[in-house]
Parts: sequence; structure tokens; C-alpha cells
Amino acid sequence: MLPKLEGRLELPGGLAYYSMALEHDAQLADKDNLTTSDDMPVRTRFLLAIFCNDQGACVNINMQDYDIRPGDILVVMPGSIVQHPVSFYHLSGVALMLSEAMYHVLPANYREVVKGMESSAPVIIMPNNEQHDVIKECLSLLEMLMRMPKSCHREDALQGCLQVMSNVLIDAPVKQRGENNHTKVQQTYTTFIGNVARDFREHRDIQYYAALQCLSPKYFGQIISSASGRYPIDIIRDYVIVEAKVLLCSRNYNVEQVTNILHFSSQSSFGKYFKKATGVSPSGFMNGL
Repeated sequence: MLPKLEGRLELPGGLAYYSMALEHDAQLADKDNLTTSDDMPVRTRFLLAIFCNDQGACVNINMQDYDIRPGDILVVMPGSIVQHPVSFYHLSGVALMLSEAMYHVLPANYREVVKGMESSAPVIIMPNNEQHDVIKECLSLLEMLMRMPKSCHREDALQGCLQVMSNVLIDAPVKQRGENNHTKVQQTYTTFIGNVARDFREHRDIQYYAALQCLSPKYFGQIISSASGRYPIDIIRDYVIVEAKVLLCSRNYNVEQVTNILHFSSQSSFGKYFKKATGVSPSGFMNGL
């Protein structure tokens, strides 16, 4: 299938947003969601790649803060939770939004680059100016191609451009600036975050996550606290509460449905859990939106 162009989205800030999808895809992005003024957390329905040029920012992806600087590339996987989306307004550069279907028909190298970021920090730090210059030229070409009339030749050119970019990025380091990702403590913490992001809807107890790494709950808690300055139970709670807020804000689910999605035994137990963390009941939160 041919990619379809939804056009450049005119949004606040210094990012030029371009979207790529397949003909059968639904609307890729809701402009109202991307320009939310109340700064509530949102869940992405597409792969977002931001190529930062002149101005960086601190962004929060899946409960983790990342310092994005000029020359860096941020990749946000579909289904990720973006806290404080207005922080993206401070970034300057080019943002590409690719539907999940479009992602699966991309060159294998491109998927390999993105796949490797799921278990690590979603920031590519360009190690040299040559790589940065090639990526910059590819982005300029990509923007011109996106303005061309749709045709099979344009599709081939888009695929070729993405292929060049993926070949350049495949050897670039993926890491979070300021951290040593090779220490045992950091590896344990990174694995914990990945496990929580995957399983928090079904599991909210420390014992479960400690067992996944063959550690005692006490020792596991000490490692996580050492790496993050926070207790594991607080990190798990944050994931649950943010997910609850995303679901409630969408207006597509009532409190009972959210209770079931998050695997609470009853609305009462979910309500107590939510109110203890936020100071307001789930229904009160919805009424305040």
C-alpha cells in the first residue's frame, strides 16, 4: 500500500510535525490532543521520532525524565505515556509520526533501530557531526518528498530515505545522558521499569517484580531506591495512576471499566487506591476535567 500524507500539522512551538501512514489507517493524530492545554498525560497511538535541532527540553516518557539536547533524537514507541505534553512545545526541530501499520512495512534496519530502544532510554545521542549532517540532509529531503503528489515513485523515495537514516543510526549509542547503563544497579532498575511498563495493569506488588529478577523483595527495594531515590511501590503506583488518568480523561471509559482494565477487585478498592494517590475520587477527577 502507498503511504498517505496527512500534511504538516500546524502546532505550537518549534517542531514541524509530519505524519506517515497507510491508506487503511485511521486519522493518525488528533490535533486537539496534541495541543492539550491542561497538560494531562496522553498515550501515543503512533511512533514519534523527534530530531532536535536548535532548542532542547526535558520530557517525561513512561514516567522517566529525559534531557533532550540539540543534535539528539528522541523515539517514542506507540502506546507510551507522555507526561506534561506541553514540554514538547519547547523543542525545535522535525517530528515524524508513523502509524503502527506504517512502522511494520519500514525497512528492517529502521525497525531494528527502534526495537532496540524499547528496553533502554529512548534517546539517540549522535556521536559525531558527520552522522548529524547526514540525518539533517535526509530530513530536508524527507520534508520535500512529503510535499510531492502521492505515487509509487514517492513511496520508493520515502523508503530509500528512511533506509539511509536507519543505516546511519544503527551504530549510534542509545542511552540516557548522565547515567552509566552498564552497572548492575542501573541494569536492574532499567529492567524493573520495563517490567512495570508491561505488567502494571495486572501486578502492583513488589514481590512479583523482585521474583522476575530472582531477587528478594528487600534487596530488590534497596537496589531500586539506590538507582532512583524512590521506593518500587511508589513507581508502580505512578504507572497505575497515570494510566487511570489517561483512561478517565479519554471519556471512553467509566469508572467501572477502568477498574476492570486495571484489574482491581472492586470499584471501592480502585477508588481508595486512586484517592490515596491523588486526593480525589475517580468520579471527582472526571467531573473536574
